[in-house]
Amino acid sequence: MQAPLLETQRVSKYFGFPAVLNVSIQVNSGERFGLIGPNGSGKTTLINVVTGTLPSDGGKVIFSEKEITTLPAYRRARLGMARTFQIPKPFISMTLLDNLTIPLRYAPHAEDLNADIADEALHLLRLIGIESKADKRPAELTQIEMRKLELARALALRPKLLLLDEVMAGLSSSEVDELLGILRELNQQGITILMIEHIMRAVMTFCERIAVLNAGEKIAEGTPEEILHNEEVERAYLGE
Repeated sequence: MQAPLLETQRVSKYFGFPAVLNVSIQVNSGERFGLIGPNGSGKTTLINVVTGTLPSDGGKVIFSEKEITTLPAYRRARLGMARTFQIPKPFISMTLLDNLTIPLRYAPHAEDLNADIADEALHLLRLIGIESKADKRPAELTQIEMRKLELARALALRPKLLLLDEVMAGLSSSEVDELLGILRELNQQGITILMIEHIMRAVMTFCERIAVLNAGEKIAEGTPEEILHNEEVERAYLGE
């Protein structure tokens, strides 16, 4: 049986209270995995621990069969883990092209690119559909274009695992569908995706398995169909 690409074993994080408590998940290579829960349930905190943005207060994080619990974030990124953030923070004084050449220069495969970094940046912009905006600055972008730029910056690492933190927040229904199409293509190219999202339609149609957090604890895991009919999940979102 193939080992999971990402595994958390009873991971915990405290901020004077248990923001994440003994959470264990497994994300398999090539999978589309969802992480959902009410506001404040610990989703982003868990991702911050997984990516090394925050240190763990308990448990283990394993990636590609290596324990990475104490590795700094940049070393996890070099192993093939990339993420987006809820609030995109591009280099506002730079063009979109330059926003991508910066991470490309420090990516693990930078030496392979040599003088082709600008070409690789254009390729990424083309991949997500904003190549025509290469010479624009972030302030000139629409909401979905800003989200696409955030996605492209993560893709500059050529990740094995892409962690998406509410990448569809604020988008219209048609824009959500457009972004889902891009994500499906990326997944078909071999990128494993872990998605945090509040837009249930997106999660339920895109993800193959879903874990649900509430008050820092995992309360359910299963297929979208199983999650939809889980009474504990219903109580977490709607109350008694």
